[in-house]
Amino acid sequence: MENPGAPQTHAFTETDRTAVYPVIFSHRKVRAQFLPDPVPDAALRRVLLAAHHTPATSFIRTLNFVVMRSPEAGQRVHDAFCATNPEAAHMFPDEKRATHGRLKLQYIPESPINLCASPVTARAAERSFSVARTC
Repeated sequence: MENPGAPQTHAFTETDRTAVYPVIFSHRKVRAQFLPDPVPDAALRRVLLAAHHTPATSFIRTLNFVVMRSPEAGQRVHDAFCATNPEAAHMFPDEKRATHGRLKLQYIPESPINLCASPVTARAAERSFSVARTC
């Protein structure tokens, strides 16, 4: 998934530099009170295109993305998390267990769309591919 509109140089224009900092500084995490509006396919494609171009070791795309639009799929992910999270917490050393316990997935069923990023397995990395699936 290449971005044909991407500049061939790594130098940013003054306009680009002026635009990027307000975006970074105004970034906020949203974990509840989602808008019910569907996310347009074109906007989702732009987000996935940007995600596929994030820096990675040796320029290998190391993530797969699953797009969940179905409330039922989101509920199944949430239910699986709730069922397995207590057992998974015991797999972490004490100093990391508290961090694991703060995972906030309760809003997945409420969101109109969820993106799940997962690391590519070593076998898939050898083929150097990345995928976005829709549930």
